[in-house]
Amino acid sequence: MRDLWPWLKLVLKRRGRLLVGGLLILLTVLSAIGLLALSGWFLTASAITGGLLALGIKATLDIYAPGGGIRAFAITRTVARYVERVFNHDTVLRLLADLRVRLFATLSRQLPHEHRFSRASDRLSRMVQDIDALDNLYLRLLAPVGVGVVAIAGVAALALLVSQALALYLALILLALGVTVTAFLALSNRRRSARRVDDLEALRGHLIDTVEGQAELRAAGLLGVQHSRLMADDDRMMGPQYASERSVARAQGLVTWVLQGASLLALVMGLIAFEAQTVTGPVAVLMALAVLGLGEVFTALPPAYADFGGTVASARRLNNEVKNETPETSRSLLFEHPGELAWRQVSYAHGESRPLFRQFDLALEPGDHVGLIGTSGSGKSTLADLAAGLLTPDDGEILVNGQVCWPMDGLGSRRGVAYLTQKTHLFNGTLLDNLKMARPDVTAGEIWHVLEVVHLAEAVDSWPLGLMTWVGEAGRQLSGGEARRVALARTLLLEAPIVILDEPFTGLDRGTAEKVSAALAIELSGRTVVGLAHDANALPPMHRTIPVNPPGA
Repeated sequence: MRDLWPWLKLVLKRRGRLLVGGLLILLTVLSAIGLLALSGWFLTASAITGGLLALGIKATLDIYAPGGGIRAFAITRTVARYVERVFNHDTVLRLLADLRVRLFATLSRQLPHEHRFSRASDRLSRMVQDIDALDNLYLRLLAPVGVGVVAIAGVAALALLVSQALALYLALILLALGVTVTAFLALSNRRRSARRVDDLEALRGHLIDTVEGQAELRAAGLLGVQHSRLMADDDRMMGPQYASERSVARAQGLVTWVLQGASLLALVMGLIAFEAQTVTGPVAVLMALAVLGLGEVFTALPPAYADFGGTVASARRLNNEVKNETPETSRSLLFEHPGELAWRQVSYAHGESRPLFRQFDLALEPGDHVGLIGTSGSGKSTLADLAAGLLTPDDGEILVNGQVCWPMDGLGSRRGVAYLTQKTHLFNGTLLDNLKMARPDVTAGEIWHVLEVVHLAEAVDSWPLGLMTWVGEAGRQLSGGEARRVALARTLLLEAPIVILDEPFTGLDRGTAEKVSAALAIELSGRTVVGLAHDANALPPMHRTIPVNPPGA
């Protein structure tokens, strides 16, 4: 329950709607029990009255009161069921919206490197499944149990018409049945249901790999082997699911047998009481049918609680997703020493791997242009990520614009750092949308100015839609060089005192790169610039370059 509690607290914020929805479910169940029980009483009383009249014995039966009660229960059950379905499904949709907003708002404030080793599509699919699994919390887990307890209490209270012993027996039997098909079923299926999402994710990943690598697999004669692997994954996933379904079927069979046994017990004890002339025959039948009416409550419990372990596992995974949330801070352009940047005795290692650097020291004065030159894996991008707030150092501190920033909060631009990463992302919108993400209040003059700096203004002006050109998903409507320059223009629009450029000319031909380089030398004058590249020629003019050696070099 500890894993579920953060999400339960979010669900319980709508406790008013939950209470109304629970009462509607209870009204539906009680109406069904009342309809079945009163109908049994009426039919039995009618049969007895008819039999007495056939024997010449004077007997009367008021058919209007029970007939009106039956109609009332039937109409109430129909209307309550309709209203309950509409209301509770609306509540579930609201709860799912709350859960999704909570999750994605948290993810937006996380350090982007926290999940750098996971495939984005798999992670998104898993989170969607986990969020959807949490709709079980109210409609399939909490509400039915609460309604069931109240319904059991109502039937037990009704059994007092027959005897206190029957009321006690029914309460004990029905509560024991409830515990068996909830807690016991949940515990017995905990591991099986918890593995389901992981097994499905593994199967989906292997299937995608098979489709994408089909040509290579066919050429190597390994397609059959891969198919066998997929079938083995499918069997491994379906085995626990079949076992879980069998346990649900057994639990529902147990519900049927126990309820019928309890109904028979009520009938026998009712007949005993009838023989003792403490109750009438119709009341004995009414009691037996009222017990059978609880089947609507109990049959819904096994499928829900067989998946309880999966719901808990989903909550646990979502808790892991949100545990690295960073605090929200307000944007501020007031810095103690704009442009000052320093790594002081900084050490960092990726997870359990060998440290990239130990006690790294580098200080930049405002206006410095410094190039960090090194091969792949030397740690250049890691130093930039630390300065931009995308990573936190294992030791040491980082000074950004005169302020010590550790631990980082993942909001580099809000601390006056503009970072052109090695792999940039353009969003599925217009060119103007992508540029205005830097500053929503940016003017048209500023936009065209930075486009001139990156030598893209002439091309954009020639496009039929100009700034309103749709760039497509991940900028696919643009060439690689155009997309890179759009990202560079967006970085310049941030107007941050510190600018970090990681391989800024990727995808540009030599002539264009030289023009952009010359323009950047002017545009970035007065700002602190950190350039990252394999070679100094791949950077704008720098005041000095510093080699960054790979670990162990």
